Amino acid sequence: MLPEHIVLYGRSLGSGPSCYLASKSAAAGRSVAGLILHAPFTSVYRVVFPDIGFTVPGDQFPNIDRMRSIRCPVFIAHGTADEIVPYHHGLSLHKAVMVKAKAEFFSFDGMGHNHYESTISELAHMEAIHHYLDYHILARRLWMKRRPVRTPRIYQQRHQQLDTIKI
Repeated sequence: MLPEHIVLYGRSLGSGPSCYLASKSAAAGRSVAGLILHAPFTSVYRVVFPDIGFTVPGDQFPNIDRMRSIRCPVFIAHGTADEIVPYHHGLSLHKAVMVKAKAEFFSFDGMGHNHYESTISELAHMEAIHHYLDYHILARRLWMKRRPVRTPRIYQQRHQQLDTIKI
């Protein structure tokens, strides 16, 4: 599967590997199609030590630093009452996105880290994700240049053998 066809989703601790993969694919010149982060953190150390204003050596998931190299559309959702990963982490990540036109932030009023306040909140979140996917991912794919399908050499050889038999 091509990176351009992948939308990464990272929730809480999963935001670390998702940001890593998104920045790695961008550095390789083949950015993923999108990145959805739900209750993300700026870095693991900054959750534990909130007054640290820099990336600590050895931090495995410095999401705040990686956001600058991410080139795909980003959707960030965070609850205002999150006591595990504070709300300002999501806001900081949103501010760090380099391509502002491709960044959306969805705020959950009164939502904690592991629950929706109501069914209405959950539906609003799903609607926001659908809008993000429709506007940034589907629309982008419709306008992307079509690339030739790469078939493995063995299939190409087999196909050539079948063509010679038909002739």
